[in-house]
Order: sequence, then structure tokens, then C-alpha cells
Amino acid sequence: DKNALSAIAIEAKENLALETFTVLVDKGYHNGRELETCKNHNINTIVAHPDQGKSNENGTQPEYLVSKFIYNKEANTYTCPQGQTLTT
Repeated sequence: DKNALSAIAIEAKENLALETFTVLVDKGYHNGRELETCKNHNINTIVAHPDQGKSNENGTQPEYLVSKFIYNKEANTYTCPQGQTLTT
């Protein structure tokens, strides 16, 4: 569950009565908000990098992998490889 990391990590840190704590997380069990919450509670996270789209003849083409999109934090938009702005 992508939304469970911080609650479990905080509980473990408290149960162990530690000032700082390091957790190892498999890919798929975290998101940015969870990582930030851990950081704010002095919990270091070591996470596996998730696969960001795989290219194959029937799937995502290399030019459209997630890494090719540019995020604009202020506008909360992405710019695609074609230069188009994507909004939610």
C-alpha cells in the first residue's frame, strides 16, 4: 500500500524509542508524501527505484517514458516530449 509507509515507520521508531530510524522499502510501497512524512519524523528511507514505464512494441514507446516528461511544480503541470502542457 503506497500510503502506509510513514504510519508503520513512525510506529516502529516510537516502539524502539529512537531519535532517528532508517527503513528499507521495496518499490511500490511508497510515494512522495509518505517519504516526506518520514523525513519530517527523522526517519531515513532507502527505497528501490520503481520502473517508470517499460517500452515494447505494444506498450509505451521510449520517447514517452515518464522520465521524458518535465514537471512544473508551481503550475502543477507536466510538459510532454511534444512540448504540450498536461494538466489534471
